Amino acid sequence: MNLRSGRVHWVTIGGVGGVIVVALLLFTGQESATKNATAFMDALARRDAKAIVAVSLVPEGQEERVLQEWQAAFEAAKHYRFRWWFTHESQAGPDQVSVNGRIERNYNPGSSYDESLQVPMKKVDGKWKVDYASLSRQTFPFMPR
Repeated sequence: MNLRSGRVHWVTIGGVGGVIVVALLLFTGQESATKNATAFMDALARRDAKAIVAVSLVPEGQEERVLQEWQAAFEAAKHYRFRWWFTHESQAGPDQVSVNGRIERNYNPGSSYDESLQVPMKKVDGKWKVDYASLSRQTFPFMPR
C-alpha cells in the first residue's frame, strides 16, 4: 500500500469490503437446526418451559397445554441433572435434520458416562423446530408427549 496524498489502493478497499460482506453473511444468516437444538437443550437444562415451547414443534392452539405439561415434568424431575454437547447434523431430507451429540444423564462428575443423543428437527414455515415427541424419552424423565 502506497500512501500518496491520502490515496489507498483499490485492492485494499475491496479486501476490507469483502471481509465485511462475508462477516455479515455468516452472522446474519438463517436459523440453523443446530442453533435451535442448542436453544432447546439449554432451555431444558435451565427448566425454561416457555423457551422450550418457542423452539418446539407444538400443534396449533396447544401451546398453553404443552407449557403446563413441561412445567409438570420439571417439577417431577427437579433433581435430574444432565450434561450435553452436539457434534454434527445429519440431513434426512430438505425439511428434516437430526442434530447429533452426546449426553451424560444423571450427571455426576467421575461416575456418569456419555451416551448418544439425537435431536430430531423439522422445518416449519422456514424455521427449524424440535420434534420433542420423537425425542428419546431417556433424554429427560417425564417428558411430555
